[in-house]
Amino acid sequence: MTDKILLIRMAEAGDVLSVGLPAVRYFKTKFPNADISVLTYGDCAGFFTIAEPSVSLITLPQDEWPENIINAIETFLGLAEKIIGQGFSRIVNLDTAFMPCFLARFFKRRG
Repeated sequence: MTDKILLIRMAEAGDVLSVGLPAVRYFKTKFPNADISVLTYGDCAGFFTIAEPSVSLITLPQDEWPENIINAIETFLGLAEKIIGQGFSRIVNLDTAFMPCFLARFFKRRG
């Protein structure tokens, strides 16, 4: 069975370039037969598309991350349900922002 790995990196462009892309390359080396996906935010998906076209992307468009915390939690829980349905065997949060960490904690509690 092939590993399905999701890497979460939703920070700004500089963080995606300095942390997200090297992490993808590390995981591709460590798990050469895995299907790797990246959850990212806004326009950052373009960096992954250009630099690592074999990686699948899950993107939260910039206008779908509400400023209001309750609305943001609802948006992220809806996103979580979609991600859970994809059957990832490993989910790695590479982010430190509140909402990606909230999402990662939700996944951990769901098993």
